[in-house]
Amino acid sequence: MSQKDMDDVKKALAAIDAKKKNIRAKIYSGGSTGLVQQKGRIRKNNQTQKTGIIKHIKDTLKSLYKIDLVIIEVGYYMNIIEEDAQYFYKEFEFKIHDRGGNSSYEVAGFPLDDNKTNMEKYKKILLERGISFCFVEQTEVTNSKVTREVTFSSHNKSALGLTFYS
Repeated sequence: MSQKDMDDVKKALAAIDAKKKNIRAKIYSGGSTGLVQQKGRIRKNNQTQKTGIIKHIKDTLKSLYKIDLVIIEVGYYMNIIEEDAQYFYKEFEFKIHDRGGNSSYEVAGFPLDDNKTNMEKYKKILLERGISFCFVEQTEVTNSKVTREVTFSSHNKSALGLTFYS
């Protein structure tokens, strides 16, 4: 190779290195490999207001009744949100998600079975740890309305029977 060719190769490599420094890509875990999965991803603004009946229930019970963990039945699952989901992630290795971008907060949870054995399992563990928690179960489901009620409260019994409508 001539000296000119060597100089051209060095310039080309320097140009490639300079372009590499300007690449900014965010990689998200899950889904298919590569950035194809990012194409339709909804970007969330940190200023997004976190709303919804589940958030309202959790915030109400925590502020008025000083309950540490609120576990809410949604369909066939018991949902745990926000900081409560973080607790279940750390203590029980629950996966945290945002319902595929449909939720403005983090969600963890476990499925309900007919005998509610999962509820009893976590109830027993949380009672042994002395944590203040409650279960909010669906008591009535119609086409246009879901009624949820506090059916168990470990420390603050005045929350029992509190009803939420959506």
